[in-house]
Amino acid sequence: MHKDGSTFPVDACVNNTVQGRFVLDTGATLTVIDPNPTRQLGIWRRNERTITLHTAGGQIQAPVSKGRSFRVGTAGIRNLDVVIHDLRYPMEMRGVIGLNFLNHFVVSLNSQ
Repeated sequence: MHKDGSTFPVDACVNNTVQGRFVLDTGATLTVIDPNPTRQLGIWRRNERTITLHTAGGQIQAPVSKGRSFRVGTAGIRNLDVVIHDLRYPMEMRGVIGLNFLNHFVVSLNSQ
């Protein structure tokens, strides 16, 4: 993983099928995936619950679904809750990796 400006972009694999670039965000409580690739990633918008997110732009409602698996390098977990929300990141970014993934591991970041 290499810092790119003020962000830490990483490659992640969702549902053992699709690789994508995600931003590692230690300030995000939950992992977020852009709605555009959710069908390709096998994350379906069925039986979802909706939660209130507190963002820099205010409160929003967003659906939460399950990713069967989520992996960064050799670190992976199953049945990760993912928020489906338009992040307005550049097209190559599929989402944000939040603390609900990171808290399963010992993570050390060096911003230098």
